[in-house]
Amino acid sequence: KEIKLSWAGLIPSLLWSWILIWIPSMITAVKIATTKYTITGNQLTITTGLLNKRKEGIDLYRIKNVSSNQSVFGYGNIHITDQNNVTHILQYVADSNNISGLVKDYAQTARKEQNIRVHESF
Repeated sequence: KEIKLSWAGLIPSLLWSWILIWIPSMITAVKIATTKYTITGNQLTITTGLLNKRKEGIDLYRIKNVSSNQSVFGYGNIHITDQNNVTHILQYVADSNNISGLVKDYAQTARKEQNIRVHESF
């Protein structure tokens, strides 16, 4: 007599794989929900964290370079380099190409208000 195997044994494995597939998405969702970027006055503020809030301020007049990339889904990252060559990455920004242009404009305005000139060398 042949003993038949049951495909029902696959169900727990399928359930676990279905649950595990959502973990990276949930981590990203928490990052997006707990991150806030604001421009107030002459500063760009980055606030992150769920239980432990972390707040980082970047003086707009100290911004040296702003670049961005944007996916076909309409979001992307903005890379901001300051005068100390520290790069700050703003992740998951909606319409990142336009927002990076606004950050550049705010930085130029802040430098004019502070009477700071940027010298570029090639």
